Amino acid sequence: MTEKEIQIWDPLIRIFHVLLITCFVLAWWFEDDYLKLHLLCGSIVLGLIFFRMIWGITGTPHTRFSDFPLSPRMLLSHLNSLWKLRKESYPGHTPAGSLMIITLLLLLLLLSLSGVAVYALQTGHGPLASWAESVDFQREIWLTKIHQLLADTITLLALLHVGGVLFESLLQKQNLALAMITGRKKRMEKQP
Repeated sequence: MTEKEIQIWDPLIRIFHVLLITCFVLAWWFEDDYLKLHLLCGSIVLGLIFFRMIWGITGTPHTRFSDFPLSPRMLLSHLNSLWKLRKESYPGHTPAGSLMIITLLLLLLLLSLSGVAVYALQTGHGPLASWAESVDFQREIWLTKIHQLLADTITLLALLHVGGVLFESLLQKQNLALAMITGRKKRMEKQP
């Protein structure tokens, strides 16, 4: 068996990843102090989520959602292998990684949309401004709490995701975070 590096992640998915992390962290960090930056970053996140949904259907092979090993059987088998510290090889995402990505994308979409609604309620501006006029103050508080809960949940899941990447990197003996930067992963191949 020999190790060979193969191209897995295309430049668009790598740029998406960096922009998403950057914008989420900036929006989280400046949530109260710089509303305009928070809004800009939140808007970029929403655009990135729509891009990722499209790219998940039309993109390169390992970025497509159809490539994600998401069956319950595969997920349970993968989690069992992790528990037993058995190395499994997946060319793209692992089942746990695939589930995490889908979950994060859905929560980021809800976070962005709730942010648009909160902005409309608090300022009377934005695409939902006319809707906001009919909403009472209690719903504004409720929606603001949901927005914050989503942000906190995403933060925890993102940290869990990073922990999972580090754990898988140790188990597979390859730097998976670096693979997201370079686009390349090691793959074991049988010699002829």
